[in-house]
Amino acid sequence: INWRFSQSILSSTATATQATPAPAPLPTLPKLIKSAEPTRLSVLRLLVGLGLRSRHATVTLADGHHRRHDLDRFATLALAAQLRPLARSDTRALRGLYAQLDFDVGLGVHSVGDRTEADVDTTPYRWLAEAGYIYPFPRWEIGGLVGYGADVVKLGMNPTLPSTHYKVLRGGVVGAVHIVPNLLSLRLDFGLRYAASLGPIEAAFGAHSHALGYDLAMALSGTFRTPLTYDLRFAWQRYRLDFGGPAADVPGSGGHDKGVVGELRVGWALR
Repeated sequence: INWRFSQSILSSTATATQATPAPAPLPTLPKLIKSAEPTRLSVLRLLVGLGLRSRHATVTLADGHHRRHDLDRFATLALAAQLRPLARSDTRALRGLYAQLDFDVGLGVHSVGDRTEADVDTTPYRWLAEAGYIYPFPRWEIGGLVGYGADVVKLGMNPTLPSTHYKVLRGGVVGAVHIVPNLLSLRLDFGLRYAASLGPIEAAFGAHSHALGYDLAMALSGTFRTPLTYDLRFAWQRYRLDFGGPAADVPGSGGHDKGVVGELRVGWALR
């Protein structure tokens, strides 16, 4: 009897063990990417967000002295619109038509020049409208954009630097890779900038002046099944200033204007 009882318990244990399914393994990133739906391009993305930006400008005078204006960190309100009018086309080549508009403005910004301790009213804002072509391969994209915009820092009365108002022509290249289709993409932008007009700073240090610049940006972005979309963007830009001609203040020989920005934007996407 004991032998049969022991056999019965062992048999029940074996049956229970066999009936218990093994836990399913967690999906790895390659399997998640492989099982994801193909990337769907958005016809329109509208984004709004907040950012942190810095700006450092230096003018070298003809006598070797310098004038500086620094904004180490200030908050910005950022807006963006991205349009692919033929994103739903059956012809892949037509889906590459692309346009975008970017705008940001500083929030509650004040600054102090390097020649005074007085607080200076400061209003920085930028906008850039671009159009071009970005060809959408299944897992990555590549293309180019050209555009026009303004990069402005309005300063109140101060003895250091006047306001800047760069009217900018930009041409650049774009590359993107879809890490997790729809949910996570990495985009890189590189562009060259030319400003034929510099605004009030031009009259102060040389009436015949211009600026050459370049920028580099990286963005992580994605769109969910709902219309919710997002991007996390970092950008760096620099202008080289060249002054010449008669000056209302003192003649300038050159300078630079550079800065970085980080932004988190969320919004709505139409697919």
